[in-house]
Amino acid sequence: KLKIMSLILSKYENLSERIDYVDTDDDLTRLGAVIGSYFNDDDNVWIDKFDEFLPQQFEVLRPIFDSNANVTITFSVCPNYSDTYYGTKATITQISEYTSADIIRLDGEMKHINAEDLRFLFTNWFNHEVYCGDKANAEIFTARDTYTETENTARKILDCVREDGYRFCDIGLLFPSQKDYTHVIEAVFDEYEIPYYTDTKIAISQYPIATQITSLFNIIENNWNYESMFEYLRAGFVYVKTHVNGKVRYAKLDPDSIDILENYVLKYGIQYKNNWCKSWLTKSYGVLDTAFDKEPSQLSALKTTDELREIIVTPISLYCDRVKNSKTVSDYCHALFAFLEDINLYQGLKSDMLKMAKEDATQDVQQFGQIWNLILNILDEVNTALGSEEVTHEEFAEYVLAAMSQ
Repeated sequence: KLKIMSLILSKYENLSERIDYVDTDDDLTRLGAVIGSYFNDDDNVWIDKFDEFLPQQFEVLRPIFDSNANVTITFSVCPNYSDTYYGTKATITQISEYTSADIIRLDGEMKHINAEDLRFLFTNWFNHEVYCGDKANAEIFTARDTYTETENTARKILDCVREDGYRFCDIGLLFPSQKDYTHVIEAVFDEYEIPYYTDTKIAISQYPIATQITSLFNIIENNWNYESMFEYLRAGFVYVKTHVNGKVRYAKLDPDSIDILENYVLKYGIQYKNNWCKSWLTKSYGVLDTAFDKEPSQLSALKTTDELREIIVTPISLYCDRVKNSKTVSDYCHALFAFLEDINLYQGLKSDMLKMAKEDATQDVQQFGQIWNLILNILDEVNTALGSEEVTHEEFAEYVLAAMSQ
């Protein structure tokens, strides 16, 4: 396995050199290769706020040590708690083994902790001493489940804001498991109208905006079958350009109209590209004729449904035509961006973001903007890294999906 990994890495490095592609993960490695020339024995270097150094970070330090500059590194460590500060102590040992470093211990009390009960909690973490003073800053709440625990926390937060003069931005929440807590916190905090920000990393592929793209790949792969078509439509980010009172407006496809369309498709077994791309209206009103018995109102509904079909099919068909003649990754990237323009994604998102801003939905505005920028970055990076490579559409889709899963 190591030989295989080495071979893959070698191929990757050769490819990176050939296409002049820069991987941001290698920034520290490149820095370490040149930084030593910028220092000499007359320089003083101060490094603070690190508990330990990752291997790449240490590779940056090595040439600085070798330059004979006067390097001072500060660490916060408590000698009595070796388990807690194991990583920091190991880092100090690593530095001492590499260079003749003087270790100077500065003893002092924990003046940064003003609360007596919190100071006691920290200093007695690993023993069983009992604190008998005022416990104003520490509290234990036993809950029967995660939801009850989160509800109690939400009430405490509201009390702090309403009664004690805190702002929401003054309050932090730590929890042990993102998998177990994130969805509960979202539900409870939305119910209690508590604004919040979470640093939980969610792959872009999990957002409906990205699903609009991934489902497009599924449509082509599965020949426009029912599942892929309605996954595409349920994503909800196909916008239609209209004119209202002389002004251009962008509106999403009406969900009720999609429901009606789905009923027709299910009832008459409409599947695959040939049936989606040809008109459902003929001289005898075609496949849906029996549903309406040619009554005027029913024929009008049929025409409306066929018009919706045309709106849906057009951008997908144009994309299919473009990728037929595409050979390189760059060609596919241009075809995909043209598809995003055909469904008016940028203009529609911009319109929705303006509405959200008026409703003070700041987090949703930021999220929409970030996802759009991430989509563009993915196309840009794939094009930069592999633009001239000849691939199939399936391979291109795999590249995009892999980038979106990060």
